[in-house]
Amino acid sequence: YCSVFISMLILLCVCVVIFLFFIYIIIYIISKFYFFFFFFLMIRRPPRSTLSSSSAASDVYKRQLQTQLADALAQAVHSFYGPDPEASPDYCRIVNSRSTQRILEMLNKTKGGPTTVVRTCSTGKAFDDSANYIAPTLVEGCTLQDAVMQEEIFGPVLPILPVDDISQAIQIINEGEKPLALYVFSNNNAFIEQVLEQTSSGAAIANDTLMHAAVDALPFGGVGNSGMGAYHGKHSFDLFTHHKAVMLKDLKMEAINSSVRYPPYTESKRSILKFVMAKSAGTVGGTLLRYTAIVAAVGALLYAFQSPLGDLGKCSLTYVADTATWAAAQL
Repeated sequence: YCSVFISMLILLCVCVVIFLFFIYIIIYIISKFYFFFFFFLMIRRPPRSTLSSSSAASDVYKRQLQTQLADALAQAVHSFYGPDPEASPDYCRIVNSRSTQRILEMLNKTKGGPTTVVRTCSTGKAFDDSANYIAPTLVEGCTLQDAVMQEEIFGPVLPILPVDDISQAIQIINEGEKPLALYVFSNNNAFIEQVLEQTSSGAAIANDTLMHAAVDALPFGGVGNSGMGAYHGKHSFDLFTHHKAVMLKDLKMEAINSSVRYPPYTESKRSILKFVMAKSAGTVGGTLLRYTAIVAAVGALLYAFQSPLGDLGKCSLTYVADTATWAAAQL
């Protein structure tokens, strides 16, 4: 039996050595392949000076993207309302003449830059102020200083503001007033999560618009300038409900107040108050309370395992120990 055991042990060692050898070969091949692959990329990679695209090339690329987006939006408008939205029975009008003039004035004040294009998604009239009609309008290449980017539009005008990357877009959003709603469109979930986590708004929707207002379970409201509070369902009840604070104290507790809470504040009263109110680490009260909780946790555990109590009693003491440990961590 001894010789068989030794043989099996030797065989096991040989198998381990062979396994490690194959692992080493695989790692070696991967490392060599990665090196040649990286070397190949470095050879094909253009110089750094050519990678950092010039401002002119970047602007051309942005204009191309804007044109593609504007073309797709115009195509969607035509599919909804036809080539002339004014003739469509489904296309709405501005609520009144004052709002119509306000939107038209915003468009007139929008100067943008040399590449700014105001595109009307209609083969007919761009507007008819007598009928409170404004055709769907796209403003390509606008700037943050333009009138359409300074206030809420509440009309069929969509500014397109070019940015370098998502970080710049998030920065622009955060530097302005918090919007009533934020819409992000992407097939990349990480991209959507980044926008939602790094911005603040009354509501946020991915790959849709306005529909959050139709969901009764979701609170509808803004933040800051876009509104305060929220309504819909129970949220409306909570909004108009005052949560009254009520505290009932027995007059017999006045003895404690007289000895600690009320003036004159002697050094002994100050010490007691500091001990009771201590919540941060490093204070005398916080340290003592923390160690007291730790001792209580350890004592409860020891008594639970050594006492003749039943399972229910031991579970109860274990729960006390867990609670004391949590209390110690909070101090």
